[in-house]
Amino acid sequence: MRLASVSFALTLSLGLLGCSGPDPVTCPGPGCVCSGAGCICEDGAYCRHDSTGSDNVSCRTGSRCEGTCTNSCNYDCAAGAECDLSVGLSSNVTCTDATCVVTAGASSNVVCREGARCEVTCTAACNLDCRGASSCRLTCGSSASLDVTAEAQCD
Repeated sequence: MRLASVSFALTLSLGLLGCSGPDPVTCPGPGCVCSGAGCICEDGAYCRHDSTGSDNVSCRTGSRCEGTCTNSCNYDCAAGAECDLSVGLSSNVTCTDATCVVTAGASSNVVCREGARCEVTCTAACNLDCRGASSCRLTCGSSASLDVTAEAQCD
C-alpha cells in the first residue's frame, strides 16, 4: 500500500511540473477543421495554423489561436477567443470582443471591435481600426496609419 501511495505522489508531482498546459493542435487536427483554404478552430480548442498565404481562419468562441501567415490570410477571432498572430503582406485580422496580439506586415488591416483588447505591432505600413469600446495598443514605424473612433481607447 505504501508503494502505491508513493507512486501516486510521484506521478502527481511530475504531472504538476509541466503546468504550462497542452500544446496547440496543428491545423488540421482535433478541434481544428480545415476544408480547402479555410480552417475553423472550434469552440474552446487550442489551435496553431501556419501558412504561406491565402487562407481563411476562424477562431471561434473561447478558442486559443496561434499562427503565422506570410501573405494574404484572413483571420477572424470571435468573442472570448485569444489570438496570437503574425501576418505578412496584405492580410486581414478581425478581432471581435476577443483578445488579440497581432504582428502585421505591409498593407495588412487589423480591425478591433465590440470590446476587443488588441495589441498590434506593424512591421511596415499597416492599418488599425479600433472601435466599439475596444482597447488598442499600437506599436509601429512612421508609415503606419491609425483609424480610431470616438468610443475606442488607444494607449
